Amino acid sequence: MMAIYLMMRHLDKGENINISEVLNTPGDDEDIVSAADQWIVTLEQTEKDAREMICQLKKMIDFLNFNPPVLHQSYTPDL
Repeated sequence: MMAIYLMMRHLDKGENINISEVLNTPGDDEDIVSAADQWIVTLEQTEKDAREMICQLKKMIDFLNFNPPVLHQSYTPDL
């Protein structure tokens, strides 16, 4: 939240800023909680993780479509 606050302060002053840099760079006087407030990096990593999860799910679906589970002879689906 501190990163967004700092960005808004810069914009309110009419400063020409690099938004990514401001959102990602903690100030000298910020504590550890604020220093970890790197929104752009966090969003990029979250997007990367989501894409990897989608790839893994596609592989699992493809595997199951190619190798359907073997059902026991006594299995009768509820229709």
